[in-house]
Amino acid sequence: MSSEEKDMSGIDDGKNAEDIKKQLDKLQVCPYCQGIVELVWVHGHYQCPRCKSVVVSCCGES
Repeated sequence: MSSEEKDMSGIDDGKNAEDIKKQLDKLQVCPYCQGIVELVWVHGHYQCPRCKSVVVSCCGES
């Protein structure tokens, strides 16, 4: 067993390191609630799923 396999042996959720890195790359800090979230696309803008604030507007709105 390689050292990488030993490091990952405690993880038993069926995900490999590359999948976990891809998920972590999607996370951002909401500027309003400071939550670490994956922004959600809703009706033409991105919003925080935790506080529902519009974080990135499609038209420059706030």
